[in-house]
Amino acid sequence: MKKHFVIPDGKLFEKAILKRISKYWKNYRYFLRENYFKPITLTDDHNYDNLPDGVSKQNWTNLVDYWYLPEFQILSKLGKDARASLGHAHFSGATSFANKRFELVHSNITDATIWSFKYFPLIIIFVT
Repeated sequence: MKKHFVIPDGKLFEKAILKRISKYWKNYRYFLRENYFKPITLTDDHNYDNLPDGVSKQNWTNLVDYWYLPEFQILSKLGKDARASLGHAHFSGATSFANKRFELVHSNITDATIWSFKYFPLIIIFVT
């Protein structure tokens, strides 16, 4: 990677790069699962044979084996239940709504109004 990019040395940059790679890998696995792995409509053999472009047979087999594990099924169900229990979608990153409200109220903004819709929270700031 260092042949193609200028990457500063240091643990901070290494951690940031690994975090970003991890996020992209997680999103790619989700894409593969949603588009190529159909445990309800396809048989096990068809799921193993439904090989996406750019993925080796061995890697695809390992991934499908992982998705069929009972441990994965339990974690998947827990994640689905947790997301379903949320009252609203959260788009403000790691900062909670309460902390964001506190920051806005205690900032130099003279008039701040926070609108929060149930499924699409939106922060609108009126500066006068």
